[in-house]
Amino acid sequence: MPRVSALRAVCIFAFSVTAAMSGGCGEDPNAGPTGVVTEDGLVPANGDVTSPASLRVPVLLFHGVCPATCRESDPYAIPQLRFHEMMAVIDKLGFHTILSEEYSYFLLRQPNHLPRKPILITFDDGRADAYENADPILERHGMRAVSFLITADIVAKRGYYMSWDDVRAATASGRWDFQLHAHAGHVTLPVGSPDASGSSPEGHAYAWRAWLSKEDRNETRGEWLARVRTDLDVGTSLLRLRVPGFVPRLFAVPFGDYGEYATNDGEIKNDMRYELDHRFVAWFTQEKKDPDFTVPFKRAEQHRFEVNSSISTDMLETWLTSHE
Repeated sequence: MPRVSALRAVCIFAFSVTAAMSGGCGEDPNAGPTGVVTEDGLVPANGDVTSPASLRVPVLLFHGVCPATCRESDPYAIPQLRFHEMMAVIDKLGFHTILSEEYSYFLLRQPNHLPRKPILITFDDGRADAYENADPILERHGMRAVSFLITADIVAKRGYYMSWDDVRAATASGRWDFQLHAHAGHVTLPVGSPDASGSSPEGHAYAWRAWLSKEDRNETRGEWLARVRTDLDVGTSLLRLRVPGFVPRLFAVPFGDYGEYATNDGEIKNDMRYELDHRFVAWFTQEKKDPDFTVPFKRAEQHRFEVNSSISTDMLETWLTSHE
């Protein structure tokens, strides 16, 4: 048996190490090749060390799943039939779904049993239609998914989003894992003085210093940071309170925007990176081009392949096979 390098533990704020979870899709989660992540790669049960490159994890991003035809005004949703076809392709290609705990161990080079071809399926926003229409398909294929919730929308009991009862039921099924997307920060805010018509420019809440109309000025960077920290704190606290066993591991940046493209303060992107790096094992944005699979032992910012109304099943299969 090849020599296995010593594991180096990585400690991070707000991450609790709990018992490692194993799982798969389309078969017994305890069956098939599993192993331990080390600096040399994956050490499967038979003792053969595979290449570290074989441990790369594709991450998919979905939003909504409609029961039949989706509205043209909803470009982020796909029909349930297409979602079913996509899960069948993932199964056919031999991928096995993992959840946030396994993905985090993978990034932190801590020992964890993993399937040979892991894949992370994620949903943003916590839409009710995604849960209602994707869950039966996940169950049929023996798959699991991570959903990033906007907690303020759940508290407001907007029917478009899952309820806390839905979240608890989904958690109990073992098919769903919930992480934070934002509390009230998944919005746009006025970020500059209004023009003659009274209209103000707007920007994403995490990426811009808001305009304070009563004081006729923008937030200071300190005020912006306090607002963002409060939003993250409240969302995390609500998930701890409402979701059994919740541990903050992953975060999906609202709109995938932390000030890296456009902002009214060039230091925001650096402050956001620091803040998120110290709160979460990894945080997701959407790569504008062709995202690659996640590589092992690399935490912080990660990218996902976004599946929306323009992505066909064939396109997803091509992306998965071209990056293996």
